[in-house]
Amino acid sequence: MVMMGALAWPWASSPAPQPDAAYQYAYAYHTCAPWDGAAIAIVLQKTAFRMPPAQQLPASTYPQLNITLWTGDPAVGSWIDLPEIGNTGYVGEFTGANQAVRGTGRVRLTRLTTDRIEGEADFRFKGQPEKMVRFSAPILKYSPMCG
Repeated sequence: MVMMGALAWPWASSPAPQPDAAYQYAYAYHTCAPWDGAAIAIVLQKTAFRMPPAQQLPASTYPQLNITLWTGDPAVGSWIDLPEIGNTGYVGEFTGANQAVRGTGRVRLTRLTTDRIEGEADFRFKGQPEKMVRFSAPILKYSPMCG
């Protein structure tokens, strides 16, 4: 039983965090992976945002958490590991414009449709306690030009 807990939570030396209710506002959009492939970004904020017109993103408010999955079709139900350096994606905490701290973590999607993404994530940033979030976000009608 203890072994299963260690497998389910990669930082087993500390108890799993409770969901952070502060980041209750979320939106997602299609973007590009570093090699110009398809990706999807999920932005979680502490403050509400106004839905933008098509082909635009909302004005950024800080702090915000940004989870970017560098795959055009992420699997629903499986955990995706997000190491600090890797090819699966990125997790960052933005405290202001161009002020980001890169973290490590994992994300699991529970629902993915053409207009909505839902799931949960837990991650760690140096010097901070682990964070866990659950999200349900509209996927904005924003189409980047990758390549």
